[in-house]
Amino acid sequence: MINSIPEEKIRAVIEACSDCDVCRHLMDVDCLFFPQLYRLWDQEQETGEPASSRDLRDLTDRCNFCALCPCPNIRADIIDAKTTVIARDGLGLVSGPLKRWSASVRFAALFRKCSMPCCAIAGPAAV
Repeated sequence: MINSIPEEKIRAVIEACSDCDVCRHLMDVDCLFFPQLYRLWDQEQETGEPASSRDLRDLTDRCNFCALCPCPNIRADIIDAKTTVIARDGLGLVSGPLKRWSASVRFAALFRKCSMPCCAIAGPAAV
């Protein structure tokens, strides 16, 4: 995809999918992305106003890489838009706690490895 701005990438996905309409009913239950895509498209058609940048970002956030998209190019474009958003904006509020949690798990694993040989010296408890 040529566009480098994630909102333009996701806008291109909306334009491509709105012409097809297969996923409107095919992906209605199993996917978080496509029902919202069609809600935005229908809203744009009713009001004549394009979706806001925030709406496009929220749409991009709904993709969880389930790979159920029947069109490989659409799947690739959605993933490309999502990775571009993350590269530009980061993960937001989620990333800090996840990084700290990950570090604390690694620390706990190191401590457990250090303490395991001590437990092995004592041997199993008598039954």
